[in-house]
Amino acid sequence: FLAREKINIPIFGHCAGMGAYYRSKTNGISTALSMGKMARLIGMDMPLVYPDSGRFGIDTNELVETHAMLTSPMGPIKRAFTTVAGGVHPGTIEYLMKLLGNDTILMAGGGIYGHPMGATAGAKAILQAIDAVMAGSTVAEAAKVHEELRAALEFWKK
Repeated sequence: FLAREKINIPIFGHCAGMGAYYRSKTNGISTALSMGKMARLIGMDMPLVYPDSGRFGIDTNELVETHAMLTSPMGPIKRAFTTVAGGVHPGTIEYLMKLLGNDTILMAGGGIYGHPMGATAGAKAILQAIDAVMAGSTVAEAAKVHEELRAALEFWKK
């Protein structure tokens, strides 16, 4: 309804249940089509896409293809922000930003709330990782000067 009525607010979309279709190797639908092209066609501005490092089983090629489907020109249909969620934590930030670029939304619920020093430290660690990559450094280098990031990398290294 919001997209059809052209109400000017961003629309986040979660393709709940699609795993039953895209995880099958013998039938179903690709993530690039289901969470990429179809998501844009129905008006999603920020479709949730699972990372290849997460628990939902898509591989790196599927993640890159889905991102390309969300950001490539498609006639008059505007591009969407790839919104990565499900296994995002400070240790995955550098990889995801280098793979997908800076115009990506990284949702890190467990990557914040699961931090061993608490949620505030988790939020700081995510920002410290993003800031390091944006500055052209590495997350490992930033961890040398940020206690929160260092603790997060140690925790998620397991």
